[in-house]
Amino acid sequence: MDLSGKFKFLGTESGVSNAGKPYVRLGILQGLKSEVLYPADDIIEKVKNIQPMTDIICNLSINIKDDKTAYVGIKDIIIAPK
Repeated sequence: MDLSGKFKFLGTESGVSNAGKPYVRLGILQGLKSEVLYPADDIIEKVKNIQPMTDIICNLSINIKDDKTAYVGIKDIIIAPK
């Protein structure tokens, strides 16, 4: 299922997993609900100059598995028009 919505961009954070693999996390906020996502390289490149708390529009892909686990991915992200 695909979803498009307006969010606040919270920023990115880089780290290294216990297995030694580098990763980048991206935070978005809508109302009181925040999400931490693991974006692909093209999305990381798009957000590198976006300031925290900027209004953005995200196109998300939501995949719910049989065990009710939801996987959320970012398909696209743009700065929201004012």
